[in-house]
Amino acid sequence: MVFLGPVDRAEGFFDSVGLHTPRGRSVSDHLLHQINADFGDAAEIRKRVDMLCDAYLSSAQRTDVENAIKAVCASPGPQFEASATPPNVLRQTAVLTQRSLTNNLRDVGIIWARLVMYLCLCLVCAFVYFRMGHTWQDVYSRAAILFFTAAFLVFMSISGAPAFVETMKVFTRERLNGYYPVGAFAAADTLAGAPFIALIALLSAAVLYFISNLNYHGFGRFVYFVLNLYAALLTAESLIMCLAPLVTHFLMLIAIAAGMFGVMMTVSGFFQPRGQLPRPVLFYPMHFLSFETYLFYGFLHNEFGGTDGWGCPCSAQPGGCPTQLGGPQCTFSGTDVLRYWQVPLSWNKWVLFAVQLAWAACFRLLFYVTCKAKEWRSR
Repeated sequence: MVFLGPVDRAEGFFDSVGLHTPRGRSVSDHLLHQINADFGDAAEIRKRVDMLCDAYLSSAQRTDVENAIKAVCASPGPQFEASATPPNVLRQTAVLTQRSLTNNLRDVGIIWARLVMYLCLCLVCAFVYFRMGHTWQDVYSRAAILFFTAAFLVFMSISGAPAFVETMKVFTRERLNGYYPVGAFAAADTLAGAPFIALIALLSAAVLYFISNLNYHGFGRFVYFVLNLYAALLTAESLIMCLAPLVTHFLMLIAIAAGMFGVMMTVSGFFQPRGQLPRPVLFYPMHFLSFETYLFYGFLHNEFGGTDGWGCPCSAQPGGCPTQLGGPQCTFSGTDVLRYWQVPLSWNKWVLFAVQLAWAACFRLLFYVTCKAKEWRSR
């Protein structure tokens, strides 16, 4: 025992024997370096320890501690008995969720830097498509901004991969020690990440929607836009979570996730309408396996479904549209726009939203199965 007493007296006690804390150095680090043989010459450290022990035996702190111990021993409380059963899964999940939330708030790169990146990208995109109207060119621009929202914001989810790889290292070590089950960790990660993803979705949607003048026929369309974007970001994070147990190096994880996101956006129906996609592989099954398909089509249904008054393509030519098509004031409906983009009219936008949530749940289930399989193989 080299010292036992109040924290605010520790530095002064070491100072009293000539072991002063250098200016600007952590006090706790300095004290540990004075008594730990791993940080210096063992013989010299031993001399310091002996000197500290002798000083402590004659110090007021020792007298105070002994008096406190005598007072406690004179009136002992009930004997502590450790619980025979570990905390239940709900308690474990709650503790892990609180820890994850604390880590997320403290780590600038996990939340705040990414949030700034998202907002900057959304501002640029919104002003590129500033105050869109209802002409045929604007119809295409609306589809374009919806696709870029779906593609780029989802793609930027890979920026969280390095942090999750570090989290996986902690999880692996604690799981090997049997602290908690895989399910508790997966549930806690979902709960801790949900508020941050919701914040990104809400702020990004607010910037994009109103600056670019997306369809605001009723507050419900904006609500759907936020929810649909939230489901997509949650699914993207879940995919990275699913890959993490298989790809432990964060650079490889980023490369693989970026490649998967790139393929998904390519077959989602913007670059090439679904009817023109080659049937083998790219249409069946990739078009349907890409969660970005459901994200993009959900946005299109939300923007054009149940609307009218969109400018005809021929209205942009000299003289406008011919009389048999309605003349210069020719317009067509949102249903016609959806047909142009070959969006299935029978697909309800809320069903498309639900499909993305199902993909998110599937990816997290695969994470659970992968972790359990790796544990089984290591036995």
